[in-house]
Amino acid sequence: MSTIKDVAELVGLSVATVSRYLNNSGYVSENARKKISLAIKTLNYTPNEVARSLYNKTSKLIGLLVPQIDNPYFSNIIKGVESVCNKRGFHLIVSNVDNLRDEKKYMESFMTNNIAGIISSTGFLDDQSNTINCPIVGVDRAIDNFEHAVFYDEENGGKLSAQAIINSGCKNVLVGSGPKDLEIAEKRLKGALSILDKHSINYDIHYSKGYDYESAKEFVEFLKSSSTNYDSIIASSDLHALTCSLYLNKIGACIPDDVQIVGYDDTIFSKLSNPNISTINHDGDLLGEKAAEMLIDLIEGKELENNKVQLFSKLIEKDSLRKNSNRENLPL
Repeated sequence: MSTIKDVAELVGLSVATVSRYLNNSGYVSENARKKISLAIKTLNYTPNEVARSLYNKTSKLIGLLVPQIDNPYFSNIIKGVESVCNKRGFHLIVSNVDNLRDEKKYMESFMTNNIAGIISSTGFLDDQSNTINCPIVGVDRAIDNFEHAVFYDEENGGKLSAQAIINSGCKNVLVGSGPKDLEIAEKRLKGALSILDKHSINYDIHYSKGYDYESAKEFVEFLKSSSTNYDSIIASSDLHALTCSLYLNKIGACIPDDVQIVGYDDTIFSKLSNPNISTINHDGDLLGEKAAEMLIDLIEGKELENNKVQLFSKLIEKDSLRKNSNRENLPL
């Protein structure tokens, strides 16, 4: 990879002169500008954004903290953030965070590198956000910790899941929830149980440690070991729903006639199952775009219309729900 020193040597100028050109600071003759511009194209040189931000005391760098970077939902959030950053002239640094210690480490790194702002989609952040001297926007998780946030109406998403299986007819339901200490999991579960309780439906709850494949396998093990004959499953994610459907297909159970399933997040996993899984739509791209727009507006000192923006969940009905001709759309 070419460096600023390579550019300077090619045009026969000092590194300081090339630096002034790159940062648009100080005098550089027109002839020198043309030479430097041509050398940059010839060498395919890309300026070091961190170095430039430290030199100028300004920054075009945005840090994004996400859990499970390989999860399609969070990958979509990253895509949404990145698309807005590209349009508005910012550069994105993405960090995968598995615990509070990692998050603190990345936060310190962001501050060292003169980050202009941070988007956090983790559930680990504590009150350290009050000590960060740049704008922070929470997205998806732990939004109560942030002054600025973009999020989905998780409780209503849980209600939609429960209402979907009730509308199709159910007696015994297995409800999958995320970790007990995760805000979004708590809200989804609260919404689902409020509907199931309202209609006096029998249910069991399984709390997963997370939303990864290992947690999905543990969810299936719970299903296999239970003595209850469940006719409906509310999964905490599309991956959990897909893993359940693979097991049910393997043992010869018919989906949805024997067991109906609802997933969550409307990711690619809902389309990999046979049949395709009904799911609660959360548009990760849109979530990322909204969070990035909010953060960059804060960085640029623009006045926000709302400090917290709520997006709305919706049911995407596919083939994993029973087609009950006598069903009625009961009110939430």
